[in-house]
Amino acid sequence: MKKLFFSLTFIVTVSFSFAQEIEKAPVIKLLEAMNIDQTMSQTIDAIAKTPAYEAMDIPKEVWEEFKKEFNSHNLMDQLASIYAKYYTEEEIIQLTEFYESPIGQKTIQVTPQLMGESMTVGQKMGADVMRKVIEKLDKLGYSRSS
Repeated sequence: MKKLFFSLTFIVTVSFSFAQEIEKAPVIKLLEAMNIDQTMSQTIDAIAKTPAYEAMDIPKEVWEEFKKEFNSHNLMDQLASIYAKYYTEEEIIQLTEFYESPIGQKTIQVTPQLMGESMTVGQKMGADVMRKVIEKLDKLGYSRSS
C-alpha cells in the first residue's frame, strides 16, 4: 500500500511539474514578443535619467553593469510563472498577438519613456504633497522628531 501511495504521489508531482512547464511556453513566447530585453534596458536607462537618480550622480558604468546583471534571461522563468498565474493560456496567446501587432510594437517602444516621465511626475507630485502635509502639520502644532 505504501508503494502505491508513493508511486501515485510521484506521478502526481511529476505531472504537475510537467503541466507547469507546458504553461510557461506560451508565456515565454509572449515575453519574447514584448522584446523584454530591449524594454528592460530602455526602462533602466529611463530610470537613470529621472531627477532623483541623476542627482545621485551614479556613473554610467554602474548602470551598464546593472543592465548586464539584471537581464530578462535571469528573470524569464520567474516572470513566466507570474504571468501564468494571472492569465489563461488563451489570454497569453491574445497578448502575444497584440504585442506582435503594430500598436503592440509601438507600446513596447514608448513604454520605457512613459515610465520614466511618469516616475518624474510621480516623484515631483509626491514631494509637493509631502511638503504641503508637513506645512499643515507644522501649523497644527505637530513637531517633527529628529
